[in-house]
Amino acid sequence: MDLFCAAGTIAELDGIPARARFARDFDRRYAEVSATNELRLEGARHPVLEDKLRKENRAIVPMTLTLGGEERVLVISGPNTGGKTVALKTIGMAALSAQSGIPVAAQRVVLPIFDRVLVDIGDEQSIAADLSTFQRTC
Repeated sequence: MDLFCAAGTIAELDGIPARARFARDFDRRYAEVSATNELRLEGARHPVLEDKLRKENRAIVPMTLTLGGEERVLVISGPNTGGKTVALKTIGMAALSAQSGIPVAAQRVVLPIFDRVLVDIGDEQSIAADLSTFQRTC
């Protein structure tokens, strides 16, 4: 039992500088917790997409989103390869990262505490492989 306790402690201690390096290298912020169920992401980026584009010397286009108060529903529409899935995944990653104590890729982050984050993308899509619903590799 002591070995499991020691391994857990080592993992916790190892995670602290890893999160700090991650925050520094990718210009991340810790989230502010909203007392009013406000969701605000300013200049948010998806971490996997940002890492991939950096390696290719390409720029990422950040997104800004605000929900709360009267704004309680989010509708995302647009053409194929318009970034809808990336936007949804960015919001989900921000929520999960924040609640796990991991800095979020954004200039400002205000999030409520979520009971759960549910995802049903349905298609084989990969941000890292640049695959969306209608893009196929040979």
